[in-house]
Amino acid sequence: MQQKNYYQILQVDAYCNAEAIKKAYRKLALQYHPDVAQNNSFYTQKFTEIKEAYEILSNPEKRRKFHEAYFFTPLAQPVNSINDVIPLAIKIERYTQETNIYTIDYTLIQIHIEDLLLKHSFVIIQSQEIQKKQQLANHIFNALSVLHYDLLVKLQILFLQCFPQKEQAVADLLIEKKKRLFWDKYAVVIAIAITIGLCLMIAVMA
Repeated sequence: MQQKNYYQILQVDAYCNAEAIKKAYRKLALQYHPDVAQNNSFYTQKFTEIKEAYEILSNPEKRRKFHEAYFFTPLAQPVNSINDVIPLAIKIERYTQETNIYTIDYTLIQIHIEDLLLKHSFVIIQSQEIQKKQQLANHIFNALSVLHYDLLVKLQILFLQCFPQKEQAVADLLIEKKKRLFWDKYAVVIAIAITIGLCLMIAVMA
């Protein structure tokens, strides 16, 4: 049975926040409410789908499970060549692109990238299709690039075993992530220090 796309049912995108979901639900619920339907089977079915979509997407845990089922369940398909691995990487990359920073599950991404690389490393390494390997490397690297520093560190060795040509790109990404980690950690302290410094300068000049 094909997984329903609840975002499509509510006519919102996967980037939307809780308020946008609520707003879309209210609008569609009024449009297809049973009081308006007057025994119209299409309206009744539509209202049921809208209600179901809202119940899933308005609940953070249910929404996370929906993402797992919708974006990642197809990753279980059989793999015989690198051509079979590429669609799996695209699935993971697509999730990182279609989910906003407030609802994205970084651990979920890490688990599925790790699983993909562990299960299919032999197929990837043995493949002689250079362009296909580069294409696959790019899709996975794009997914890796959204991860936080600590998760990226966990995956770098496994990734580079399959794609050694990406060593410099990974090194550059780690440096960027480490700088961002430092900034996120000390931004408030630095801002306070600058403010105090400016106040002292003003006081001295006065």
